[in-house]
Amino acid sequence: MFATFVIDVRAPIRDICKELILTDDQLRMVMQKLDDEMNKGLSKATHDDAIVKCFPTYVQDLPDGSEKGNFLALDLGGTNFRVLLITLEGQSFDMKSKIYAIPQSLMLGTGTQLFDHIAQCLALFVKDLNLQDQVLPLGFTFSFPLDQQGLTRGYLVRWTKGFNCSGVIDEDVVGLLEQAIERRSDVKIEVCAILNDTTGTLMSCAWKNRNCRIGLIVGTGTNACYVEKTKNVECAIPGNYVPEKPYMLINIEWGAFGEGGVLDFILTEFDRAIDENSINPTKQLFEKMISGMYMGELTRLVLEKVVNAGLLFGGKCPSDLKKRGKFFTKYVSEIENDAKGKYTNCREVLAELGLRNVSDQDCENVRYVCSVVSRRAAHLASAGIATLLNKMGEDNVTVGIDGSVYRFHPYFHDLMTEKISQLQNHKIAPPATPLQDFTYHWKQLMNFYVNHLTDCKVPIQTTGIPRHLDRLLEILLDEEKDETEPGPCLEYLLQHKLLDLLATLASAETPPGMRTICLSFLRKLLGRSKYPLLHHTSIYGPVQRLIGLCNGSPPSPMEAEEVQFLLTICFLVCKYPHVTNIINDAPTVQRHNASASGRSSERMEVEKVTYIPARRRNNFNPLFEPLDTRAVTLINPNLFSSENDRRLRFAESNRPSSKTETTRGSSSQSNGSISSRDVENASQSSSPIIQKPISDESSVVAASSSDSQDYDVSQKGEDVALMNEIDTHLQNLQDLRLDVEYGTAYEDSNCAEGDQSLLRPETPQKSKCLLLDALLSYINTADNTVRIRACEGIMVLASLDDSSFAQMVANSDLAILISNRLENLFNAIPAHVDPAEIDGVDVTWGLDSPAWTKEKKFSGCRQVAAFFMWFDYCNQLIREAHPDVADALAKSIRVNFLEKIVTPALAEHHVVLITALVTKCLKELTSNALCIAPGTKNLFTCLQKVVKQLVNEVPKTPDHKQMLKETRERLLEDCSHEGEKENILFESVIVTEEFCKELAAIAYVKYHHSM
Repeated sequence: MFATFVIDVRAPIRDICKELILTDDQLRMVMQKLDDEMNKGLSKATHDDAIVKCFPTYVQDLPDGSEKGNFLALDLGGTNFRVLLITLEGQSFDMKSKIYAIPQSLMLGTGTQLFDHIAQCLALFVKDLNLQDQVLPLGFTFSFPLDQQGLTRGYLVRWTKGFNCSGVIDEDVVGLLEQAIERRSDVKIEVCAILNDTTGTLMSCAWKNRNCRIGLIVGTGTNACYVEKTKNVECAIPGNYVPEKPYMLINIEWGAFGEGGVLDFILTEFDRAIDENSINPTKQLFEKMISGMYMGELTRLVLEKVVNAGLLFGGKCPSDLKKRGKFFTKYVSEIENDAKGKYTNCREVLAELGLRNVSDQDCENVRYVCSVVSRRAAHLASAGIATLLNKMGEDNVTVGIDGSVYRFHPYFHDLMTEKISQLQNHKIAPPATPLQDFTYHWKQLMNFYVNHLTDCKVPIQTTGIPRHLDRLLEILLDEEKDETEPGPCLEYLLQHKLLDLLATLASAETPPGMRTICLSFLRKLLGRSKYPLLHHTSIYGPVQRLIGLCNGSPPSPMEAEEVQFLLTICFLVCKYPHVTNIINDAPTVQRHNASASGRSSERMEVEKVTYIPARRRNNFNPLFEPLDTRAVTLINPNLFSSENDRRLRFAESNRPSSKTETTRGSSSQSNGSISSRDVENASQSSSPIIQKPISDESSVVAASSSDSQDYDVSQKGEDVALMNEIDTHLQNLQDLRLDVEYGTAYEDSNCAEGDQSLLRPETPQKSKCLLLDALLSYINTADNTVRIRACEGIMVLASLDDSSFAQMVANSDLAILISNRLENLFNAIPAHVDPAEIDGVDVTWGLDSPAWTKEKKFSGCRQVAAFFMWFDYCNQLIREAHPDVADALAKSIRVNFLEKIVTPALAEHHVVLITALVTKCLKELTSNALCIAPGTKNLFTCLQKVVKQLVNEVPKTPDHKQMLKETRERLLEDCSHEGEKENILFESVIVTEEFCKELAAIAYVKYHHSM
């Protein structure tokens, strides 16, 4: 690569630059001398006099990805400094940052002025984010030679990088910063750690890469740190570290390397000129040969000599090229970034220096000089890294590198990689293969359980499990991008049945929160993979088990993730209809029942996971290496028996089982916007549906535990008189059925004449659909978003074009639970709701309508909105469902809601409100399955009865014609008459008449629309 830039360079220019070209023998001599200086720095006896100090950082643990919270970071190391707010969430992070300049006057002023300026910028940053009232921990990255004596105590050894503030050397810079913050007293910031920038680079790289042992900065300055054995750090202050921990990070401060003459054998006249004109002569010599602060000036000095020798630009040196600091380091990177034979960037740089119309030869010569200077810097940095690799004696080490020179120079990385491989005895880690990375993260995940055999109750957010699972997912999805067949990582997952173990851990909820993490992992994997994975044995088994864990009763904070998982499975079943049998739990239940024969009926409450750790090796590194497991024993209980039993009990509790439970004395509603107090008040006195006298001594009001804290108010303890009254009323309603006229309407309901079972069709033996049952358990949740997601999943399953599956859904608990919720929400509507407001309610089941659900329109609007939202869902569900499912749903709603609830309600005193509700329902109805004629025949019969009663009663009132006129005007024309009183009898006449008109209009429109 370098050879491509030496074409046509004149020999005299090469002679001038030859001292800058280091041989491998020279570099190995540099390595030997650096190793000797480092040993002096580590030794307690020679540390104080050592040039390369090798300061202990007292950091003995590397990040594992489990870190969480908000942290401030201050990065001071050049003419600018950065302030950052970092939010860590285990494997992910969010960062907000701002860069602040340090004026030249402050770089050369007093320490108090410098730290006051930093504190002021910190305060501005915190206030901009409105965090001034929070106590924020601050990590202080101080990129100058530092004698660190603890995590929060560090003393400046010397200034570098152009700084020379008085009153700071040999002072604790953490204390100086804290004092500056205290002088302001307008923010709450606590400095919790001070780090060198190289240490920070190593730590951040280790957060992502398990093999990182070395950190390197090649920017304005240069330095490195590495992981050393604790026993070799003799200079560490006792009491500030844990001797039992095997490793400690060492801040080398190798920028000072060369002081005392150890690098004189490679110093050039240009290096000496740089040193003499610096603000710290004879100091930081190694840094002056490598770092970006001096690279541009070093190049300028070489170019100036070449021009003065008449070898460049015709011997004419522009004035800017003669001025110190005018040739910036960025020019080196820009010039070398030109393609071979192209000099666009070079000409632009030279133009800035006052040189125009330069020849290609001149441009090539300039590029050669730049490449010589940058190559020497890269090779010297490589010699330092090779020294560390040889000193550590480990293979497959990752080096974390940062800094402007390394980032922006086009070939710095390649130059370093090539030279390190030539100089080292131990290899830099090659990039891990995806499979190696995958197996590593899986083993790291398992290590948590190995290290927590007796205590797995720590919150999962404090562990590295989420980060490792996210990385596993990322590897699996990346593997698919350029492949047409499943890759080795996916094959590994399937062959080793990793998801079985995840399902077991999710079942055990170990550690707390594991279920949510596992559901999220599997949801993203199945939903984002381009392969149809659900049919694989290693996939659908764990999927069934996780579906069995998703139960909306009782409520839990996991329900949002649970329903998202279920919805993803629904969409996969819709996309791949051939897997519908997988979500049917009948075979699984049979297998579990067969395997459970002869055992005790008692099942384990929690799954247990037992790990047998492997024998530790003598050279084992517990800080950085994964702990292997030799065997994993899983004890799997029957996950389905308990879950299915709970679902059966849930379904039975929602299914009317006797005539006393089918009365309108039972009220249950569930909507996120309706409180228990609303329902309680409605059920006690105000509901138009529930207004029967009950015995104070024998009545029992029970609240069911649904996710939304909705209440199912039942009156199972009513006295015999009340039961007789209800029976009589129901028998009267049965007698009003027009079975002669509509004799074929319910032939398939198997209802016997004169039997109480006419109120609902005989329920066939229920087919079990594991996924559908799980979704149904969330329809009464308090979380509106969760409920909508569950409803979406139910609609997807109900609409599948599979006759056998549709029959299973039709025979499930779907129809009865859907109609029961409709009944409960209808019963919860208070009697005081103004009927005139009903027609203006505009809600949709899939959209949040805060104006209606937060009781801002009129009193009781939340209950009304909840009812119509669910009615809209029922309507849409029947429209989208398979015909078999639609018929079952329509029949259940007609029988269990329209006939059993609405028809009797029209005979009660609150006929105006009920009529308004029914009218609104009929207006909104679009499903053909819920057509008017078969679904409303009892409604017409009831209207006939009401009209007959009105005709008999109205003429008995004096001046009834005038009163009817006035009532009509008051209700319909918004007119008022003095002394006029409300009269339910005459209001009923007017409302019934208007209702009949509306009903006729609706029937007319629907009839013509269906033609």
